[in-house]
Amino acid sequence: MVLEYLLSTVTLSYIGPVWQRADGVGVLLRIVLSWAMAFCSAWALMGSYSIGAAGAVASGLFHPWQWPPLFGDWSNAYRVRNLWS
Repeated sequence: MVLEYLLSTVTLSYIGPVWQRADGVGVLLRIVLSWAMAFCSAWALMGSYSIGAAGAVASGLFHPWQWPPLFGDWSNAYRVRNLWS
């Protein structure tokens, strides 16, 4: 979780200036930057979800089985519907 936060922070600090001047950047770099932003968003969502789940389970209000994984398995990601289920 901490590693995900650090990776997203470092990635966003690099991508931010490059994304702002994306007019002269090639298509391949734009694709790479788009995927990097998607992964940073996913890391942020998973980190927040994990912190909330840990707090809820630690407080005794919920059981671990009540907090399923936020995203599906990457091997099932051949369709967006499978990834989110």
